[in-house]
Amino acid sequence: MKRSLFGILILLFGCLIHGQAQIKVTAKLDSSNILIGDQVRMKLQLSHLPELNIQDIDISAIEQEPKIEVIKITPLDTIYNKEEVIVEQNIILTSFDSGYHFIPSVPVRYVYQGEEGQIRSEQLALMVRTYPIETDSLALQPIKDIISEPISFWDFLPYLAIGLGALLLIGLIVWWIRSKKKPEE
Repeated sequence: MKRSLFGILILLFGCLIHGQAQIKVTAKLDSSNILIGDQVRMKLQLSHLPELNIQDIDISAIEQEPKIEVIKITPLDTIYNKEEVIVEQNIILTSFDSGYHFIPSVPVRYVYQGEEGQIRSEQLALMVRTYPIETDSLALQPIKDIISEPISFWDFLPYLAIGLGALLLIGLIVWWIRSKKKPEE
């Protein structure tokens, strides 16, 4: 009885360890607090056994989030070890709506020993701040004068080059016409 109970416990413990060690997904933000319109990098990292095959990393949940915009998705970067494979992907995000936003979890589909599975990253929170508005400066202000710049040589250089080119062209035409005329004897 003790042997069978001990064997069952070892079998269950081995299955738990085996099930947990297949794949691990983590997602991290560079900063959880940004100014409106700023960009933040989300680093998605997968570590799994070499026998496991990643089928799909589905970023569409983030792309469908109305208050978060995906700017760039980098290609997968894979590092192979004897015990595990580490896959990293960076996603550049921004938001133009102030407030707290939740970045949805990213599902990862995989195949391990002929069986399909799916695991998700954690959901992340992003605080988007706006510019402070001073109520004193909201009153109408007078129109500002036009700013005049000092005139420099570089402002006239294109016109000077065109004029010199035109004079050179006229001089070449006059020289060509004179050289074509032969004095009559």
